[in-house]
Amino acid sequence: MKRKNKLLLLAAFVFVLTIAGIQSKLMPKTLASIAAAIYVKTHYGGQNYSFAGVEYESHFGQYIVSFKNRSERLHLMMYPNAMPVLVQYDPHDTSR
Repeated sequence: MKRKNKLLLLAAFVFVLTIAGIQSKLMPKTLASIAAAIYVKTHYGGQNYSFAGVEYESHFGQYIVSFKNRSERLHLMMYPNAMPVLVQYDPHDTSR
């Protein structure tokens, strides 16, 4: 019974920490960076892009994650705002 209470307390603590991270904009920024890095690795793996930065663009209400290689830059728009794990706009993707 004590083990169950400890697990429940730990789950509640993680939940509260997650909600606090989302509200503080620290977690969405990190999620946007990680999701964009995975997207770039899977779609542009041979082009040697490196992470350049992430910023919240209030005009669009989305995070813009930037990557660069020797010859060009790549800027991805990530959504939704609270959990930005999907790429909404990729300027190099002509199929959209």
